[in-house]
Order: sequence, then structure tokens, then C-alpha cells
Amino acid sequence: MRQSAEKRGSILDGACGFQGGNFVVTGASGYLGRRICESLLQSKARKVLAIDTRAPVDPLPEGVAFLYADILDLRTLTQRFHGSDAVLHVASYGMSGKEMLNRKKTREINVLGTRNVIAACIAAGVARLVYTSTYNVVFGGVPISNGSELLPYYPAEKHVDEYSASKTVAEQLVLSANGAYLPEGSSGSYPQRQLATCAIRSAAIYGEGEERHFPRIVRSMNRGLFCITIGDPSSKVDWVHVDNLVHAHLKACQHLLAPLSASRLPGGPRSAQSAHGVAAGQAYFISDGAPVNNFQFLRGVSDALGVRFPAVAAPVWAMITLAWCIEIVWQVLSAAGIEFNPLITRAEVLKVGVTHYFSTAKAKAELGYDPPVSPSEGQRRLVEDILHKEERQKALLQAQRTVSGSTLGGFLSVQRPHLVWWMAVLSGMALLALCACGPTPLPGDTGSTSLGSFAANARRHRQHFAGIVCG
Repeated sequence: MRQSAEKRGSILDGACGFQGGNFVVTGASGYLGRRICESLLQSKARKVLAIDTRAPVDPLPEGVAFLYADILDLRTLTQRFHGSDAVLHVASYGMSGKEMLNRKKTREINVLGTRNVIAACIAAGVARLVYTSTYNVVFGGVPISNGSELLPYYPAEKHVDEYSASKTVAEQLVLSANGAYLPEGSSGSYPQRQLATCAIRSAAIYGEGEERHFPRIVRSMNRGLFCITIGDPSSKVDWVHVDNLVHAHLKACQHLLAPLSASRLPGGPRSAQSAHGVAAGQAYFISDGAPVNNFQFLRGVSDALGVRFPAVAAPVWAMITLAWCIEIVWQVLSAAGIEFNPLITRAEVLKVGVTHYFSTAKAKAELGYDPPVSPSEGQRRLVEDILHKEERQKALLQAQRTVSGSTLGGFLSVQRPHLVWWMAVLSGMALLALCACGPTPLPGDTGSTSLGSFAANARRHRQHFAGIVCG
């Protein structure tokens, strides 16, 4: 059952301190951005401006003003940021699916768009900027257990996907802008002379109404494609419930102006310019704090849907090779004007199959991060929401069959996706067989998926990766 905005707000009251303020949220039509807008209203913000390039699927809450605008439009951003106390920059592109393979647009939005947001904040005299970042800025395929903010950035040029590379660059831009001087007479309720910035490094997001990861996962399960797991069953990753992530964003925004505490955990260098708030210039890992095998996390969903849990685990290197083949096919077909949502990409293989989880100790100590939703409660809500959607979908299909009156049409409407996806899987398996003794595109590659580079790298990469992952 989906929680109401009012109830969600009540569990986020610990992140208050926004009464009477003016806030801007970029990417506000997305899952996280919308929830941040709702919670700002619950925290008594006077005005919330939601910016996005697509209209919200559902109407935004009363009190949220929507602006159709692109973060690549610096002039519009600067005009609309005037009078704001803080900007929460959530907008991004290329996180998963076919978007991930559009390298040009991903870099344009994530890097140039972030540059524009920073420039607009400075020009408009906005005092605070909270940036939604990702674990990927430090993770690139090498296992990490209980990592901290002391870890260095993973080299952007070594990422296998543009999303991770561009988010790495963008986070550094945001944090380096901390302390930038604002023009005289800066607007907002908290007049100060310098910009305070921070970054929230999010784990994979889940929750009721999530619209990016779980619709793909459920479709794959329903099509019979949930037939293998990836990586060692002992591998662990982090997840974060959307309410916990919203809570972290509001806490970070609040503490960009909070007085410095006498005692702090070490978590990275702090410049003299960061004296206006404990969070200024800082990055924070945010999760539920309960590392779990990725596929065991999904088991609650598969059990609820009546889908048998896979008994076979595919090695990471094999799935990397398959994903590489899929990316090549996607590039060839997309060049011909034919696009499809890839079954899986190399970056997704690394995310689900290689251990990487992080401590939230710094966020708890400095921001007062206290996840309002427990992992068990979050899982329960997720499963209930998915089952509710499945029941609605079945009812809709049944109604369509009744209206059409065609048994054959109903059969094809249900079975055709199964056949198409299975054909795609079998084609991929054939490519995998051809390449099994060939190359494996891995972290450290340039990201090229040309057939020439594919043939040139050969076994060296697979052996390198096996050495990293298998120890």
C-alpha cells in the first residue's frame, strides 16, 4: 500500500528547519525529486520550484510550482534561482537501460548541466547546493567492503559507462565550488557571502512507486528471464529506501548552514571556506545500512510473484562478455534507427555482481542521519506495491480481452513479449559462446565497443578481472 505524502512527511520531521524558505529541485518529475518536493512542503517550506524537462506523471502536490526547463539553459536557471535559499540538484541522465548507452547526452546533462546549476547558484546568490551523487564515483568494479568517504575517486576515464564517469566529474565540480563567493546583496532568507555545497552518494533506490529499476526487474521476472543470478552468492551491495534518501538530502541541506560540531569523524579534507556548515564541501554515503546479496534482496519480489528463484549463478566475467555483446548490437541497431532496452549492460553487471557497500557512520555523526524506514519495513512496502500494480495490470489485460473478444489476440498480446525476449536471450547466448575464449571488456577499458577493440583486448582482460574479483 502506497504511503500518503502526509504520512511520509511525518517520518521526515527530523529534517526540519525549512519553514518559510524558498527551494528549487531539479529533476523534480523523477521518483526522488518528487518525494523531495513533497517533504520540503511537509517541512513548511514557503515555496518549492520543481524543474524538469518532462511533465510529472502525476500532479505535483499543491504548493509546488512546476517549471518546464532544461538544466542546459543557463539563462533560465539563473533567472528562476533568484530568491531561493537552496537548490537540490537531483536531475541526471543515463542511470540504466538504453539511456546508459547514450554517451553524448549522458555527459552533456550530467556534466554541462551541473556546471550550469553551479553557475546559476553563484550568479543568483543561492547559499546552498545539495547534489545527488552515486556510489559509482568510487566504485568501478573492484570489490569494496564497508568503504568510507576517505576512498579516492575511481578514475573517470576507466569507467565502463558514461553515467559513472560523468557523475564522478560532476561531483568534483560541485564540491570544488564550495566556498565560491556570492555577489553583493545575495537573495534568500539566509544572506551569506559564500556558496555551501555537498554531495549525497546514494545506493540503489527502492520503494513504493519506484519507476526505473523495479519495473524492468518485474518485467524480466514475468517474461521468464529471471533464470540466473550474477556473481558470487556471498557478494553484497547496499540499497536505500526512498524515504531514507529524502531524509538524508534534507539533513544535508539543513547542515550546510549548521554550526560546526566540536568533534567530527574524519571523512576527507575540509577547506577554511567550509566554516559555515558541517556538511559544506563534504560527500556522504547513504543507504539503509544493511548490506545484502543483490539477488537475495530481490527474492522477496520473486517469491511474491510466484517466480522460482534461480539455482544457477553466472560468473561476472561471462555476464560482462554477454553485456558487451548486447552493447555492440545496440550500437549497430541504434545507428540504423532501431532502439531497444538492453537486457543488461556492463555497468549493471558490476553493480549487481560485485561486492560494494559503504559505512553511513559519517552521515550519522555529522548530519544526524537516522533512517526512518527499516530494511524489513521497506521490503514489505515494496512487495505490497508491486503486487498491487500486478493486480491492476492483470485486471486491465482481462478487460482488454473481454472488449476485443479475441482469444487469439489475447494470446498474442501476452505471449509475444516472451517470445521476443527469449529470442534476444538466445542470440546473446550464441554471441557469448563465440566470445567465451575471447576478450572481456572490463573496468579500465576506454568504453569503446567497436569490433576491432573487442578483438584486440582478448583474454588479457578476462584474466585481469578474474584476478580482481576472485582474488
